Amino acid sequence: NNVLDYSKMQSEEIVLDEIPVDLSAAIKQIKKIHEAACMQRGIIMNLEIDADIPIVWLDVVRFNQVINNLVTNAIKFTEKGTVTLRIKKTNQSKYRLDLLTEIIDTGIGIPEDKQDIIWEAFTQASKATNRLYGGTGLGLPIVKSIVKAMGSFVNIDSKIAKGSRFYFKLNLKLA
Repeated sequence: NNVLDYSKMQSEEIVLDEIPVDLSAAIKQIKKIHEAACMQRGIIMNLEIDADIPIVWLDVVRFNQVINNLVTNAIKFTEKGTVTLRIKKTNQSKYRLDLLTEIIDTGIGIPEDKQDIIWEAFTQASKATNRLYGGTGLGLPIVKSIVKAMGSFVNIDSKIAKGSRFYFKLNLKLA
């Protein structure tokens, strides 16, 4: 699916299909999807979402695709500890709000000198990464493309053997 998605994204512009979304309900569904994988690995999945986020206009399918790719990676690269999905309202006006989305893990981390190349198609932090963990190397390029189409960019904070934090801020219209 990632290969097909990436191929499609390269051949045409991503067109967003925004609808009114209750983020709280959508995010709880994502936690249900990933909880079994966390339990199998013996890690804890935390969900932290502000209770007062109003209904917003958002392409929820693409947003979920971003979250699912980032959470899947966080689980894959975390052998013990936690994976946290945090969604916070950072600013709100009469018509818009800023939404900070973070995926934080206590996994293997990404070397600082590799943090730029992980966004390139078919690239992983090292050759051993593919051998040990598998994957196509397309999840993060897809995330980058979708978040860019949403008017933002993905940031990373990571330390070897301490974990990673992927985060982005969206400016959304209130529904």
